[in-house]
Amino acid sequence: HLIGSARSIASAEAFAEEHDGALPHAVSTWPRAAVNLCGEILGAGVIALPSTIAQLGLVLGVGSLLAFSLVVLYCGMLLKRVKLEFAPAAMSYGDVARQLHGPRFEAFTRALIMLNWFFLMGYYLVALTGMFATVADEAGS
Repeated sequence: HLIGSARSIASAEAFAEEHDGALPHAVSTWPRAAVNLCGEILGAGVIALPSTIAQLGLVLGVGSLLAFSLVVLYCGMLLKRVKLEFAPAAMSYGDVARQLHGPRFEAFTRALIMLNWFFLMGYYLVALTGMFATVADEAGS
């Protein structure tokens, strides 16, 4: 598959040259990847945000939301800098890890991303189960 080693980057670039700049279906553009990542993060946050704000209180909840928004903005700026200055040909976190630290760190980075997705799936299932249980209780009363 095309997302992976440095060979995948060359393959994607060769594909794009042969097909009028179009990328293969397995490769996403940076803006599309950013939108997907934001959707993933916002999806989890929207489920948990109301109860979290209720537990923290309005002032502390909104203050925390603003503080973490600044942290996320800074992290995004760091990612942009790494992409533009250190790994302009990279198409994934694994590619960046390989270019900066070698193939072993690429494998480690890809394993961490898969582990994150696995536990995120568990979080979604628990959150959805709680939501459906609440809806069922409200519908029954």
